[in-house]
Amino acid sequence: MVIDAYGRENLHSVDLNRNFPQLNTIMYRNEIIGGKNHHLGYGEDMTNYVPEPEVQAYIEWVEEYPFVLSANMHDGDLVANYPFDDVRSFNGRPSYTMSPDDSLFRHLARTYSRSHATMSTRTRACSIYSRTFEDGITNGASWYTVKGGIQDYDYLHTNCFDITLELDCIKFSSESGLEKEWIDNKDALIQYMYQIHMGVKGIIASTDDMPIKGAVVHVGGPGINHDVTSTKDGEYWRLLLPGTYTITVSAEGYFSKGFVVEVVENSVTPLNFVLSREAWVELEAITVHNKMSRASLDHFIWILVVCTWSIYS
Repeated sequence: MVIDAYGRENLHSVDLNRNFPQLNTIMYRNEIIGGKNHHLGYGEDMTNYVPEPEVQAYIEWVEEYPFVLSANMHDGDLVANYPFDDVRSFNGRPSYTMSPDDSLFRHLARTYSRSHATMSTRTRACSIYSRTFEDGITNGASWYTVKGGIQDYDYLHTNCFDITLELDCIKFSSESGLEKEWIDNKDALIQYMYQIHMGVKGIIASTDDMPIKGAVVHVGGPGINHDVTSTKDGEYWRLLLPGTYTITVSAEGYFSKGFVVEVVENSVTPLNFVLSREAWVELEAITVHNKMSRASLDHFIWILVVCTWSIYS
């Protein structure tokens, strides 16, 4: 329930777009000491975190229904804002803060801004911030720092890529202006949604044709320090710009497998993986067999000793 004049706070007077888990701190630490680069915010990472009910509902939703691409929409300016929103620097001052997928996010933001009626071409600043943005896009943290925002959360907690869209200089558009807003944004929305059809996607399964959940998909050559994982149905997708990549899949209990793949413009490349189980079962059987063989050998030696003793006694 939105009740305040700015439309940002809930009944508890909490700004919901500052209430998501602050996963950037974990990500930035892991970049230095080594650690996961994806699906942060599970288990011990969230020991002291208590979300607002609306945020908790959103978290449960995106965990149950995996998404490819999303955008959260605001008013108050006219710009496509992409991750990261939270700066790496300790002083908290606004500065360009790249995500591992910075080039891809710039492409996504630019796709929206250039398809919008005026976002990429306007020359006058909105009165609130007195700033214009080249090509109608901005890195979030270079504009101002946001901790606990939704777009960084989606990127670091799920497989979903999310940007923030500021759609109007007027914070609260009047009803009479909604039709124009739809006309200005319609083509941009369609072009943005179409971006799910880029990169690679496929199914990850075992040799007995069972889907593998939670397999880690890593992009190399050029390397991107942000992995994605497969769903409970073995599905995976990885948005990528055109280029040549090495896609490697790993899963607990299975041998890893990798392929070199060419990603082309305006198309998604299908790439399925069939993983073989690790040989621990076979190794265990061999170990048992070897123990039995050694026992048989010991028994044979004992018989030989007894027979030899009998001959010479």
